Amino acid sequence: MARRYDHTRDEIRQMAITAGTLLIETSGFAKFSARRVAKEIGYSVGTLYNVFENYDELILRINAQTLTEIIEKMQKVLLHAQSPQKMLAQVSDLYINFAIDHFNRWSCLYEYRSVHQKVLPDWYLIKVNQLFKIIESILMMGLCKKQENAEQSAKVIWASVHGICQLSLSGRIDIVGRAADKINMLVGNFVDHYTAGLAQNA
Repeated sequence: MARRYDHTRDEIRQMAITAGTLLIETSGFAKFSARRVAKEIGYSVGTLYNVFENYDELILRINAQTLTEIIEKMQKVLLHAQSPQKMLAQVSDLYINFAIDHFNRWSCLYEYRSVHQKVLPDWYLIKVNQLFKIIESILMMGLCKKQENAEQSAKVIWASVHGICQLSLSGRIDIVGRAADKINMLVGNFVDHYTAGLAQNA
């Protein structure tokens, strides 16, 4: 494996993000460490902290990569003309399936608590906001007339879908049968009823 001075700063950063993503995917966040990432890419821990401000940034960059994958999947839904209700159902299904298929990475998005940063950096908040913007854009296709209403409804939908998903996958909601099917059913019921109410007021 290529080692010290064989890669640029940006290359080392991306190598660390890729290796860290794989470590969390396969072993979970509980077994994650900067030392393991450094070992995987063939550099020292000190080198990692020359390209990342601290441990927090390393984790947030990995989480940002996870968010990017979710966002890219959801954006594909916007390419196909259909009713906003169907689009919301599809992005919800995508989110649920990602959480099930990549549970460790999905969990890390919400389990990790910053040690050094009390406020998340702007670049990370922008990434998070992209998720809401996708929902908002769908709502503005006929379910909400005003942007402020779409923003509020997007937060309600996102919080509800995530809440059902988290409670189900953590075992706090009793599920019998295939997890994805049961969670999709619960979320589908919520989306159907919530959007029906929005449609009546549109």
